[in-house]
Amino acid sequence: DPTTGTYNVEKIRRERPENITASEWDKYNEFWNDPRNIARAAQNRQNRAKSTVISRQRSRSLARLRDEMEEVYVTQPERFIQQGNSEKVYKLTKALYGLRQAPQAWNVKLDQTLKSLDFKKCNLEQAVYTKRSKTSTLIVGVYVDDLIITGTPKKEIDLFKS
Repeated sequence: DPTTGTYNVEKIRRERPENITASEWDKYNEFWNDPRNIARAAQNRQNRAKSTVISRQRSRSLARLRDEMEEVYVTQPERFIQQGNSEKVYKLTKALYGLRQAPQAWNVKLDQTLKSLDFKKCNLEQAVYTKRSKTSTLIVGVYVDDLIITGTPKKEIDLFKS
């Protein structure tokens, strides 16, 4: 009663599980028992697979990053100073220092490049970028130094890869 603030509570008697003979889930099972429905579902999956192309592209950017990496110099260790060359420093080769610098530099460069191409970084997964328009969708997944590219139509993927 809304005026008194009291409510009537009725207990509902539930059947014991062994007394239940059917449920709504049986309709779901009946759907999959019909061969026509299985064929339709398989055709729908096949159509979706045809409309989506997945491409894996090995990144060639690491070679270009070597030019962009900064040069690093270190002083000679105290116990290994060469006589007559104590004022000289060592220049770390890019191959040695690149082991630490390359992944971060590559990620920064890739992030800047994809954002300049109007890709948006996924909020939930930092390694996924998406680009949507009225006629196409492109999704780029980054895994270490590989790019996994998918979307529709295929010519948009080919254009992105070129």
